[in-house]
Amino acid sequence: MKKQPKTSDSDSALRDHFLENVRDSLLRKELRKFVRDHPTLSFLDVREETIRWAEEDEKTSAPRSRVVSSQETASSEQLSSPSLALTMAEIVKTLQGQQKAIDSLASTITKMNSQQDSERQRPPTHPQPPLPGTGMTANKCFRCGTANHFA
Repeated sequence: MKKQPKTSDSDSALRDHFLENVRDSLLRKELRKFVRDHPTLSFLDVREETIRWAEEDEKTSAPRSRVVSSQETASSEQLSSPSLALTMAEIVKTLQGQQKAIDSLASTITKMNSQQDSERQRPPTHPQPPLPGTGMTANKCFRCGTANHFA
């Protein structure tokens, strides 16, 4: 797991929003504890850990004890164990697809930032308009071509 020295405010907000919307209450509780223990983790780190836990849970498929609401009980009676595993597999596949999209967007942002940095380092090339009637540019030396003095 990659650890960053400090997460940005937007990354922390995204991470916290992700934690709040995890449907499995036990997983959400464990993730909150995990983030409290590792506050410098980014959204992507927490997301990768969630995927890892979900995959481990699929492999072991041991029943977990958790508080179940009456609505969840009714809906879980409709779902059989194989369809639940299929649902988890679909979720993991969706999350992996989202990870690829996030990686693609991150690389695009990195490229754009590097282009902006290189443009900032380049001196502006604004040609001076010629002085009226002379054909010469203003504020440039006639001998050496540098600005703000005349020879």
